[in-house]
Amino acid sequence: EQVRSLDLTRQFVNAQLISYLDWPNVSVDRRAEMHEQKLASSFGYRGKMDRFYISFESEKAFIADLKMGRQGILAEAADNYQLAAYAEIAWHTYKDRIKEIRVALSAPRTGEISVHDYKYEDLPSIKAKIQKVIDDVEDPFCPPRFSDIACAKCALVDRCPAAKKDVL
Repeated sequence: EQVRSLDLTRQFVNAQLISYLDWPNVSVDRRAEMHEQKLASSFGYRGKMDRFYISFESEKAFIADLKMGRQGILAEAADNYQLAAYAEIAWHTYKDRIKEIRVALSAPRTGEISVHDYKYEDLPSIKAKIQKVIDDVEDPFCPPRFSDIACAKCALVDRCPAAKKDVL
């Protein structure tokens, strides 16, 4: 099963590199490829992307987040805060060298794939979305809110008052 999952992931990433970034026709000095690279955001937090590819010729990037567990994808790529944060990190790191970013979730065990394209014009709304999350987390008077999606993988969900309240 693991070998099959890795093969499916490799096929998906390669298909995106060819169709979206035209990878085989981009000279090596005009592209970048990073695996498990930790980069900083403009907000100061860090993120480690599973796969991050940039074509400086087309000014496009591709970011893949691989969900190797059995749960699959819990939120579509367009609604995924983690992928939005990765897009912000990419634009922060590469400033004016990227105009468009394709983000993707791939869950090979369940066969799920979700893709979303961000344009550079989306950056202000992405930053506002991230800032809202930061403000909510840092607000001492804002009680925790239960979420089926966000809390599904949390190790502390059984002790969380918001989760217990939602169950009642």
